[in-house]
Amino acid sequence: MRIVFDTASVPPDSRPAFWADVLCSLYAQCRVSPEDPETYRGTVRHCVVPGMEASVIRSAPMQASSVEGHTAHDEQVAYYVAMQLEGVTTIRQLDRELALQPGDVTVWTNARSFAFHSQGPFCSAQFKLPGHRTRRVMPDIDRLLCRPLGEQLAWMRRCLQPLVDEVCGVHGDLDKSAEEALMHAAFDLIVEGLGVCMASAAPVRRPLAVYHLHRIKHAIDQRLHDPALNVGILARDLGISATHLHRVFKAEATTAARYILERRLQACASDLSSQQHRLRTITEIAVRHGFGSSSHFSRAFRARFGMTPQQWRRAGLALDDTAPAD
Repeated sequence: MRIVFDTASVPPDSRPAFWADVLCSLYAQCRVSPEDPETYRGTVRHCVVPGMEASVIRSAPMQASSVEGHTAHDEQVAYYVAMQLEGVTTIRQLDRELALQPGDVTVWTNARSFAFHSQGPFCSAQFKLPGHRTRRVMPDIDRLLCRPLGEQLAWMRRCLQPLVDEVCGVHGDLDKSAEEALMHAAFDLIVEGLGVCMASAAPVRRPLAVYHLHRIKHAIDQRLHDPALNVGILARDLGISATHLHRVFKAEATTAARYILERRLQACASDLSSQQHRLRTITEIAVRHGFGSSSHFSRAFRARFGMTPQQWRRAGLALDDTAPAD
């Protein structure tokens, strides 16, 4: 289904408010400031099928930023692959700033604070990926937020051009089945492209460092069930110093403690989505992977995946009321 939002459809003095409502409804709660409210003009061509959305924004100079305390949570969390088509847009997220030129690609999310700024007219394609589905297939996607990906994804841009044309109605309307097939193929293509970016971003390590890192990660996986597991205990059991353990993790862009937490959360997320564990309660799954506190697990899970464990289980399994809950 394709929808067009155009400021030309409302009186000039109502256009800034209309545009702000459009962006808030399609992307995230945000403050919108057109450079010239009296002459502002913007259009959004939006295409949506179950599980996937795409839009093409054409706008006069403007600024948009998230509202403090109103980032997305739970089912509202989404990731956006932004393709700059015309003009220049500056995006800020996670203390990173990136100027998008025509042909550039990046990823941003409505689950974290963001800001966009364009000093001139611009056109951008935005591909919306559901947060829970995206994090299942790409748990480390946050590594790509506000990073320049255009050179690595030039092939993906070319493959996505037919979808951009479809959103813009270049070739007229497709029938519903063809439109859905095109959108779902685009999701798979984007996941493949982002996976390539994450793989190429992995640091090159010496063989000995790779060996030690593999040994540490293996030991962590073997003891995830132990709530007492920490860096000190891990180093002691491996016969190395805590300092050396921290040094090995420097190239991972995380700490050993955060890695332990991440592995526990990933293991819990996997069990919550598995039919094999559908009869286990959420507390049992949390304890099984080393969480000693249900409240701590729930807070950590929501911070990591943007939804509660209960919502993650429902989204992954579509269980009926026979599944136990806490």
